[in-house]
Amino acid sequence: MKRLVCVMLAACGGGDGATGHAVLTNGAATLTYDAGVVTLERDGVPRLVFGKDQLRIATVDDLDSGDSFDPTWLFVDQPPEPPVGLAWHGGVMRLGAHDATKLEVKLDGATVTFSPEGTDGFAAQVTASAKNVAYVQVAPDADAHEGFYGLGEWPDAVDHRGKLRPMQMELDTMAEGADNEDHVPVPLLVGTTGWGLFVESDRPGVFDVARASDTRVAATFGAGELKFHLFTAAQPIDLFARYYDVTGYPGLPAPWALGPLIWRDENRDQAQVIDDIQQIRSRHLATTGVWFDRPYSTGVMTFDWSPAKFPDPHAMLQALHDAGLRYGIWAVPYTADANNADPAQPELDYATAHGFFPPQTGIVVNPWGKPIDFTNPDAYAWWKQNLKSYTDGDGVEGFKLDYAEDVVVGTLGRRTPWTFHDGSDERTMHRGYQLLYHQIHREVLPAGGGLLLTRTGRWGDQVRGMIIWPGDLDASFAKAGDTVPGQATLAVGGLPAAVTKGINLSASGFPFYASDTGGYRHSPPNREVWLRWVEANAVMPAMEVGDSSSQTPWEFTAENGRDQAALDTYARYALLHLRLYPYTWTYAQQLAMTGRPIQRPLGLAYPALGTHPADEYALGDSIVVAPVVAAGQTSRSVVLPAGDWLSWWDGSPASGTVTAPADLDTLPLYLARGAIIPMLRPTIETLSTVTSASIDSFASDAGILYVRVATGPMPTTFTVYDGTQLTQSMTTVSYTPGAVFTKGAMFEVIAHAQPSSVPGLTQQSSLAALEAAQSGWFWEPATGGTLWIKTSNAGSISF
Repeated sequence: MKRLVCVMLAACGGGDGATGHAVLTNGAATLTYDAGVVTLERDGVPRLVFGKDQLRIATVDDLDSGDSFDPTWLFVDQPPEPPVGLAWHGGVMRLGAHDATKLEVKLDGATVTFSPEGTDGFAAQVTASAKNVAYVQVAPDADAHEGFYGLGEWPDAVDHRGKLRPMQMELDTMAEGADNEDHVPVPLLVGTTGWGLFVESDRPGVFDVARASDTRVAATFGAGELKFHLFTAAQPIDLFARYYDVTGYPGLPAPWALGPLIWRDENRDQAQVIDDIQQIRSRHLATTGVWFDRPYSTGVMTFDWSPAKFPDPHAMLQALHDAGLRYGIWAVPYTADANNADPAQPELDYATAHGFFPPQTGIVVNPWGKPIDFTNPDAYAWWKQNLKSYTDGDGVEGFKLDYAEDVVVGTLGRRTPWTFHDGSDERTMHRGYQLLYHQIHREVLPAGGGLLLTRTGRWGDQVRGMIIWPGDLDASFAKAGDTVPGQATLAVGGLPAAVTKGINLSASGFPFYASDTGGYRHSPPNREVWLRWVEANAVMPAMEVGDSSSQTPWEFTAENGRDQAALDTYARYALLHLRLYPYTWTYAQQLAMTGRPIQRPLGLAYPALGTHPADEYALGDSIVVAPVVAAGQTSRSVVLPAGDWLSWWDGSPASGTVTAPADLDTLPLYLARGAIIPMLRPTIETLSTVTSASIDSFASDAGILYVRVATGPMPTTFTVYDGTQLTQSMTTVSYTPGAVFTKGAMFEVIAHAQPSSVPGLTQQSSLAALEAAQSGWFWEPATGGTLWIKTSNAGSISF
């Protein structure tokens, strides 16, 4: 560690003659100034080091020159001309006022004031004394070998070492979508040695992550002053609680919103919707809800239902509810005739007459027109009242929020000016508009969360309980940036990008994520792509199923190549997703206490591995998921954390790096020794109330709790979200009921030898006989030997 300190000090240039010494302490963290160098330590170990020019500002001749002051364009490989008069100021840091509550350091043209904050962390404020400050840069040195996580929804890697990551949408004419797909930028960088850097700014910014050197991480923002935060934790996975302490803890969607949800890109008519309900329920497909994508109304956000398509919408919506299917609708912040050509457009005319659009608009990048100005209180109230016609009038409980990415900082370093009712402009509203757009829809949803499925997100947005959907991915195995045959632009990415984006979001403060199963662009996907996507999405926190072809899982066409076997595989994985609800929802509830994400990057949750796979992750503490994301593979390499693991499917033991079998219907899935996985019964179809006894509903009967157990050498406990307590050891399991799961437990102890008896319980002749009995046990050779134990009473059972 002494060598590491020397390396970091050498990288930052030492103190260059500066003098003085001061220490600021907060719990296990210390911030030390010593001869021009500021060091962040935890438990006496350096995490970040700032030296000469590593905290600095930049001035320009004119702040009103038309430059966007988006710092990304200062660091690209072929930058445009910089703002006139650009000059950096920093130099050696000099010690200023300091006591137990603050530590000031002086730069050329600015002062940085550090103060203790929260648990084991510090807040810092950069205040400029120079004129015409356009940029502030925070550029510490970190460990040369650690991984760097966070920064939002990126499709190419989960370790950002060597990457330039803008904190806003940027023009990219080489990309299929003409932008950098930066729909959810988050200025939070997390190091695997246990530190976090969060820049609390709504100005444009960029993170240059270990490109100039293997230790330097530079955050540069187009701002005249800057607030940032330094977090520390013993385990890097615990840094998110520190971040949430500053920005707010994640809200929760409604349980049904976690899916599986089914949707069509376009519903033909009401008869098709009714038939979809019948198909879902007659086939007993685990499904919790649907949404209506566009077009369902007479125009775009005309707040009605198209009578040509849906002659009796209330009857249709009631049929959905009766089948235990909750529903949402597609939404955007525009209003227009469906073809933008009808002269009678009452909503548009009303909004125009009342000045509900921004006074000045930049480049509009949607097909319908200007976005509603949500900073105008009257426009906000009018739009919200219209939304209530759906929520209060029609029972809509969710929104899929699309588009709304018109407000950008600029292009190629120049402004594309916007002005809003409250006086703000695009330099802050590239973030602020998203917050208002999401907020207004969240306010009309039920208190229990509803469905808020959003294409975009910004820091702080997580409090609304949104599920991020990554936009229109390719219906293929393409990686982001791949060449596409017959196409001049590069791929946005398909299944590999979908998996990587979800992992990145989990390390950026957004714990709920669901991609279109099968992709969207160029859909339908072929059979292999679709099945691999089904498998990947089944073991994520949320699952939604649909693509631009509007072909449901039970529709077999020459295009999609699906058949009954493919549908059977889909049904098995959709059921697995819903059955995992008690496990997933428990971790969702724990977010407010621990801050730990549900889906976890393997290299961040287990930093000792020293590897950072972009296509493998942990789900909670006990499951490792390794989707197959390439064509033609029937096996794949899987990195497992330390300890002993079991295959979910056959109970075979595994440890270290293994080659997992992965036939087309098999997702590599592993369970830790000592794991306790609470699940719903294997016949479950929905979480909501139903009117037919033929539909197996959790709301109608929570039923017995199924519990998959991989016994381990150390006793473990799992407390389910309702308070039900489950324990295991090598020779015992126990069940104590909570508020919901009161009818008993069915333990499924895998990879276990056949016992001669289970004291106090009667051996049953089959699993079906055991399920029909009040209690008992049964053993079968499946999954490496499975001991089934059923109890209707609280207590411990030995075997």
